[in-house]
Amino acid sequence: MLFISQSEAKRFFIERIVAQAKQEGVPLSGDEEWMLGFSESDPDFVVDVDRLEAFEAAIPAPDYEAKIAGLARRAYQTDFAANRTADADYKEAFRVLSEGDHYLLIMIGHGLGWSSPPSRPWWAFWRT
Repeated sequence: MLFISQSEAKRFFIERIVAQAKQEGVPLSGDEEWMLGFSESDPDFVVDVDRLEAFEAAIPAPDYEAKIAGLARRAYQTDFAANRTADADYKEAFRVLSEGDHYLLIMIGHGLGWSSPPSRPWWAFWRT
C-alpha cells in the first residue's frame, strides 16, 4: 500500500485501532478517538484546549498510551495473521507518519516495538 501523505498514514492507523477496539468490545470514547489524531504538524487537526484539558483530567496519559499501544499491537497481529503483506503496509504508514510530529507515533512505536522520532511531550506546544 502506498501512502501519499501523513494524513493517509494517520487514517490507516486510526481506522485499524478503532476497529480493533470495537472488535474487542471496548470502543473508544469520542475524546479517545480525537486524541488519536493529535498532531503539532497536521494543519487539519484543530486543537480544542478545553477538550484537551477534559481528556487529561479523565485519563492519565500513561494509561491512554498503554491502551492505544496494546490496541495497535493487536490490530497489527490480526492484520498480519490475515495477510502477510500487512507488515509492509504498517511499516510504510509508520515511515510516512514519522515525517511529521504526531502523538500517535509514540503509541504505535511502543505497541509495535518500533522507534519513533524523539519528541517533546504531546501537550508541550500549547502550554508554552
